Amino acid sequence: MSEARSLVAPDSVSAPDALAASDASAPARHRFRAYGLVYVGDLPAPWAEPAPPGAPADVCVDLGPVRGPAHPERLDGSWIVESPSEAYCDWEGLRLRVSEGRRIGVEIGPGATREMAVVQIGYAASTVLLHQRGAMPLHAAGAAGPAGGALLLGDSGAGKSTFATMMARGDWALAGDDTIALDVAPGRPVGLHRAMRTARLFSDSAQAVAEAAGDPILAAGQGMGKDVRALVDPARGPAWPAPLRAVFKLEWLHPADAPLELERLATLPALHALRGAIGRPEIPRQMGLDGAYFRLLARVAAEVPVYVLRRPRDFAAAEPALALARRTVERLAAGETP
Repeated sequence: MSEARSLVAPDSVSAPDALAASDASAPARHRFRAYGLVYVGDLPAPWAEPAPPGAPADVCVDLGPVRGPAHPERLDGSWIVESPSEAYCDWEGLRLRVSEGRRIGVEIGPGATREMAVVQIGYAASTVLLHQRGAMPLHAAGAAGPAGGALLLGDSGAGKSTFATMMARGDWALAGDDTIALDVAPGRPVGLHRAMRTARLFSDSAQAVAEAAGDPILAAGQGMGKDVRALVDPARGPAWPAPLRAVFKLEWLHPADAPLELERLATLPALHALRGAIGRPEIPRQMGLDGAYFRLLARVAAEVPVYVLRRPRDFAAAEPALALARRTVERLAAGETP
């Protein structure tokens, strides 16, 4: 698989330069690729793809003492945004500091574990880092196949992770189960970066998918309330970033035998659905990114069809919904109207 290495920030936000080559080439450190960025650091990332050999690093992950916040009385497990380029979090003994959109500091204190740190680097810390880069991370899931990618939106509990995991079969691959970054570089179509090659699912979903596809459940996602699953990538998967063909906002239907519904949203409702998916929206608000993000969202809503996909809350009804979503992506890629 190939992938563009860097995210492009909005005009009003300048992304930091890549880290020095000495960081990228340090032989004892772990190297991986996620969200269109190359990470190098002291902790492994089993959820991520390996970084291409010789690729310079965009992000450095350092394990060691982390400088605390200026106002320690505010420690409540949430992120403290000290400036547009500095944020700190103390969560169950795990201290995290994200700086300048290119460094993640990790201190594992009493009560915390390395496993917790690995999970938080992939999700919460990377979400903050992407905001610092002006890259608009979304609370979403996604998958991509030969015809392009699908972005999955929805409220918590809407089944985004499960749907994306079930889409990632055959010649389709998982883009991410909870946090997604888009390629919004000027002059080319909106693309879907890959975040994860693993998915966190609630136990009932994990068992249902395992029965259908035979993918292994690795281990409990410590502190996250979900199981972690490893997915086998297709032998010939998509190149990342994959062109984003469609956005699906997932909703449930009742009763269980209700027919599927696919409704294309007009521009304003589509923009509203996308805006509601911004990851940890209080952080970009404090960073002054609302205007820049609105412009990015308007571009996505104008270029990529946004649908509401309503399906029964029943694992038995998943396959027809998956087939409909895949078929929609394929028809859009062919220039047809679904």
